[in-house]
Amino acid sequence: MSRPLSATRRYSYRFPAGGDPTEAQVFFADGPSEGQFFHSLRLQEGAWAAHHLCVADHYSGEFRAASASRWEAVWRVRGPKKDQVLHSVYEREAPAAGARAEEDRP
Repeated sequence: MSRPLSATRRYSYRFPAGGDPTEAQVFFADGPSEGQFFHSLRLQEGAWAAHHLCVADHYSGEFRAASASRWEAVWRVRGPKKDQVLHSVYEREAPAAGARAEEDRP
């Protein structure tokens, strides 16, 4: 029987200058893989699929935009020692009190 586990991982989302503003390149931002490319991400159409090979483990990701401020990722991981599903929910944080929107800054 599987049981839920809690885990954390940090990522850096980069939007290439002069590139498509709706596509981000995702990099690891912590651990031994810090700075390495993970996958591309494009949610303009509402859904996206990505794949990543990590040594002998294959990560197959499905992404879905649930709203303008929320999206979900489901990774299916298969390998010699892995057989798991990772489900993450990403939500935009509300601006801090008194903070101005990015487009309002000089």
